[in-house]
Amino acid sequence: MKIKIIMILFLIGLFLIEIVHSNIITDSDRFIEKIMGISDIRQTIRPDYSWINISFLAILVMLFIGAIGYMFSGIFGERIKAYSKRLIGDALLNAIIILIISGIFLFYNSTTLTNTYITQMLHVEGSINYIKTIRNSLLVDFAWMSIITALVSYIGNMAPYFRPAGIIGVSFSIAPAFRPFFDITGVLLSAIASANGVWYAQLWFLNFVQNKMFALFVPIGLFLRATKFEGIGNTLIALCLGFFFVYPLILNLGFVMFERYMQLTHGQEYSVISDDGKRFSTIAECVQYQKEQLKKQKYIECSIDANENFLKSIGNTILDLLKNLLNPLSWLVFLVSRSVFSSLIILLVFQAVLTFLKIVVEYVIVLTLILPAISIFLTFLAVDEIAKFLGTEIDLSAFEKIF
Repeated sequence: MKIKIIMILFLIGLFLIEIVHSNIITDSDRFIEKIMGISDIRQTIRPDYSWINISFLAILVMLFIGAIGYMFSGIFGERIKAYSKRLIGDALLNAIIILIISGIFLFYNSTTLTNTYITQMLHVEGSINYIKTIRNSLLVDFAWMSIITALVSYIGNMAPYFRPAGIIGVSFSIAPAFRPFFDITGVLLSAIASANGVWYAQLWFLNFVQNKMFALFVPIGLFLRATKFEGIGNTLIALCLGFFFVYPLILNLGFVMFERYMQLTHGQEYSVISDDGKRFSTIAECVQYQKEQLKKQKYIECSIDANENFLKSIGNTILDLLKNLLNPLSWLVFLVSRSVFSSLIILLVFQAVLTFLKIVVEYVIVLTLILPAISIFLTFLAVDEIAKFLGTEIDLSAFEKIF
């Protein structure tokens, strides 16, 4: 019982040391900046390596406890002797695990391999910058959708009043005609706002994975491997490895596929623009330019040039309808409305709704719902395999049913 109490107290003390050593409390301002995406070069290029020192501290304590127990095993009996030998063996095995993880980190941050495709795809900061680009693009789309909805609302709420001389005035409202548009755009705007929240949460989570996850969970996981909670310790280590290496890789692959789809859909009109006005053909090029500027202590962000494509898609459709007077849709609308002006307004609203729907399908359904769900599912499968390698079986049946 006393040994259990000592272990629990040591575990609590180790957790407090990790919090202080990883600067989660003392560096709260910077942590908030990282949550909001306002990061400088020290926070985006390199992850936090304080977990290595804390992990070796945990191993030294395990070796010390094991050595003391083995020395006094003649007094306490064979049970303590066997436990001490197992504790020393687990400490040495934990040291090997740390060396393996450190070797992976050396490969991860090797200056000779940073230009290769696989290491670029593995980098967490690459996923963070991709997410910032998608978030910025969604914010721009949300702003344009709100502006166009406000303009249509202003027109729709007009109440013309006619009063010929000597005759009672007549007024009418055209707002009911735009009610379906307002209902649809309200739902779509809510979807984009929710998608923005998801990407902000993703940004916070990846910043946590990059800077604090190893420092908090790996030392505790290594220490728990020497207790009867070995499964929890293996799970914590597997989660750190999976979400630091596998999850960004899958996310980056998804972003590359999405960008390829956008290039095929929009053609030469697709571009990525930085805050200082430079245009790039891909998000990766803008992210690389962003890293170069970060080294100069200049922070910029990238965004897909959605506002130009958004306006062009509506404007080009209206111009095509005006040029092609034999267009069946334009004549059908004209026959129903009996007014050229009304036909233009209806076609404009119709095209705006179609553009809104396309944005929601591309950015919300595909990029915000499907891609993260698949990424998390595959990451947990990788975590399960890593835990099996460490000697623990994780039951993912409930998670698979939910997925």
